[in-house]
Amino acid sequence: MSAPLHVEIRGTGPDLVLLHGWALHGGMWGPWLDELGRRARLHLIDLPGHGRSAWPAGASTLRDLARAVSPHVPNGAAVLGWSLGGMVALELARSRPGDLAALVLIATTPCFLARDDWPTGMNPGVLDGFAAGLAGDYRRTLTNFLALQTWGDENASQALRSLRANLDSHGEPDPQALTAGLGILRTADLRDALAAITVPTLVIAGEHDRITPVAAGRELASRLPSARFVEVPKAGHAPFLSHPETVRREVEKFLAFLAPSSAPAGKSWSAGPGAGLTGEAQGQDSGPVTAAEATAAAEGNTSNEFALDVRRVRDSFSQAAGTYDAAAVLQATVRDELLRRLEVLRMEPAVVVDLGAGTGQASIALKRRYPGGRVVAMDIAHGMLLQARKRQTLLRRFDRVVADAAALPLGDASVDMLFSSLMLQWCNDPDRVLRECRRVLRPGVCCTSPRWVPTPWSSCGKPGRPPTRATPT
Repeated sequence: MSAPLHVEIRGTGPDLVLLHGWALHGGMWGPWLDELGRRARLHLIDLPGHGRSAWPAGASTLRDLARAVSPHVPNGAAVLGWSLGGMVALELARSRPGDLAALVLIATTPCFLARDDWPTGMNPGVLDGFAAGLAGDYRRTLTNFLALQTWGDENASQALRSLRANLDSHGEPDPQALTAGLGILRTADLRDALAAITVPTLVIAGEHDRITPVAAGRELASRLPSARFVEVPKAGHAPFLSHPETVRREVEKFLAFLAPSSAPAGKSWSAGPGAGLTGEAQGQDSGPVTAAEATAAAEGNTSNEFALDVRRVRDSFSQAAGTYDAAAVLQATVRDELLRRLEVLRMEPAVVVDLGAGTGQASIALKRRYPGGRVVAMDIAHGMLLQARKRQTLLRRFDRVVADAAALPLGDASVDMLFSSLMLQWCNDPDRVLRECRRVLRPGVCCTSPRWVPTPWSSCGKPGRPPTRATPT
């Protein structure tokens, strides 16, 4: 069961794969991609049976679509999916754990139709109407579908013009693909898989979306361990067309934060079609590595009898997450003392990373201390971050990212403060972890750990004054 897919590759930088929605194709994204292509190497895929891609005989499920698309998604790529394409992106992340750098899900739901335990889905009768329309008046059905996507959007006419103008630019979709796509939307349910999808994710939803309601996007983000949610006010189902600048800024900010804007030291982005991040060693220090590389190196280190098994460490912390706080008396004492030392720092960091966040005790405290900043709880054990999520309140929310401290999925100079307490003893290579910390910190800001305390007169991070060196304790 295979068929050739049409893929257009353009732009330079890290790989970003784009997956469109039902009945459309990879040429309908609009002009906002021109700017995005200056920062990423875009892979515009026509889904199977859509646009210029052939329909694979026998395909009928979401897993079939993901399998057909997967060979065209490089390892280490970020995947941006819209609507049905977002569900394909989720299935790719589920089936390829550790392979993808990030997900961006626009107008996406894990369960398309409303059910007794899922009231945020679409009314089944609407989907039935589309199915009946395909057998009768195909063109009218697609026209009605496009109108529904923009209904309620403050810039509906702008978005609808763009959709209509590009509808036939790659040819008409295969009727088999349209019918199968509606069947997938009717039956696919990814809710139970979400807790295991730990890749950093940005979920974008339009406030007035009539196809995948904003409540579905918010619920999707809440069930993913490492997700951030953005609502686009007064937007419909295609916010990247009706509010392109808003969506572009959010996507660029998210991807710049999670991945280097250019190839990291000792690495190069392969120019070959379908290739991802490839290592080219230059000297002894090959620079940042992927999380998968760091984990494999730690797990495969058999020459040192004291080396930790990273997988066992990760699994043990996840399993103990529910009862961890009751036993972690020493950890709580050190953490609270470290938080108190922040009182002498006169700074307002924009981005704070709690490295080795555990159950999020420090993360919520950091959010209280820096309410205007973005706080990221980062830990290798996704079970811990599931506990951390429970500490959030409506007004105090923080991001959660599953990652290895030896391979931070953060851009160079993207963080204002790193907070970490009693984490280094669980790392096989503390020197590499500290190099990663130095790489992601912006020049002139602080790394806060039990080993270091700022001088009482520190003006670290205060505008107009140079930072003061930290004094070792």
